[in-house]
Amino acid sequence: MQENLRFASSGDDIKIWDASSMTLVDKFNPHTSPHGISSICWSSNNNFLVTASSSGDKIVVSSCKCKPVPLLELAEGQKQTCVNLNSTSMYLVSGGLNNTVNIWDLKSKRVHRSLKDHKDQVTCVTYNWNDCYIASGSLSGEIILHSVTTNLSSTPFGHGSNQS
Repeated sequence: MQENLRFASSGDDIKIWDASSMTLVDKFNPHTSPHGISSICWSSNNNFLVTASSSGDKIVVSSCKCKPVPLLELAEGQKQTCVNLNSTSMYLVSGGLNNTVNIWDLKSKRVHRSLKDHKDQVTCVTYNWNDCYIASGSLSGEIILHSVTTNLSSTPFGHGSNQS
């Protein structure tokens, strides 16, 4: 039996939708903050959803196989507001209000590496197609490429603060 394709949206809470019928399947919020959800990311097998809130209270990994259930909390109080998983869903990259990009090892549940190259709040993070680089952007409009293999970061580039 084939599973229905689902997608998620976020705002005040997280909504999971059935893509074929466009109907709401579930609604939940694993964060304690009164602020909304700022970032969500599906795992590679679509069984888990990683979320961060706009206040940066914590990062939550929730199982979404049936009813959403929080499984793991990371970065409590570390002000991480954006998240993304690598292609194998073994590593999570996060960034946020403390100007830091963190790479998390989900097996050990610890920070693998912290990158402190930004001078302003990190607004977005993502892995490239083969997980060799992480791109991060900040409120100041700076974009920085971080090599996962060499630990080197590029000189900041971008279009200034009007393109955060």
